[in-house]
Amino acid sequence: MVNHTLPVSSGTSLPPGTAPRGPRRGSRLAEWSDVRDELKQRLFWRIGRELRLAGRILDLGCGAPDLHRYLAKTYRQRVTGVETALGELTARRDCSPGGLVRCIRGVASRLHYFVRDSSKDAVVMMWTLHRAKQPLRVLEEAYRVLRPGGEIVIVDFLQGAAAERLCRVDYFRPEEVRGLLKKTAFCDTDVQLIEQEQIIWARGFRPPESPLDAAARPDLQRAARLSEFPETT
Repeated sequence: MVNHTLPVSSGTSLPPGTAPRGPRRGSRLAEWSDVRDELKQRLFWRIGRELRLAGRILDLGCGAPDLHRYLAKTYRQRVTGVETALGELTARRDCSPGGLVRCIRGVASRLHYFVRDSSKDAVVMMWTLHRAKQPLRVLEEAYRVLRPGGEIVIVDFLQGAAAERLCRVDYFRPEEVRGLLKKTAFCDTDVQLIEQEQIIWARGFRPPESPLDAAARPDLQRAARLSEFPETT
């Protein structure tokens, strides 16, 4: 039976800093694939709740457009995905619910060829930042395409997580992600660890240019609704 929890190495099962070998590694990776699928669905729900008031979303490093389909079907959002791996797009390009999903093959650090300035309400990067050769440049492009008051959400594994040892991929530390967001001039940045502290959940906002821009921020809209209907005890 598969244990549907994040396969964090500890004790005698997997010594820290080492990866399993031979058949043991294969079984670990198979288990990780199952866990990753369940984890993905939970993250889709969290991303959707965070960005549910955004009408136009850009997904950087989208891969197969599963997140697109979820957002379009659940919240009727228009999602543009950018992916550098053509195979992932061509395999799932016909999965657009109601024409709300658009998939583009391109370079995340050069979005100006096909995404206008200030044209998106939100940008999401799920399991993408660690793959960027120029992460600061990618975030600068995300900043450019966001409207004033727009939100960026970054979801990725963190350095030292089980995924790094199993997949042998280098990830960022939380403080590095926070530094990149601030260096790009995003404001109100927030970096948290979720899912048994295996996942970085980071967000920031393009500064508003007017009070109306600030009022359009999804998080402030939610706060305003809560203030109108305060909790009772």
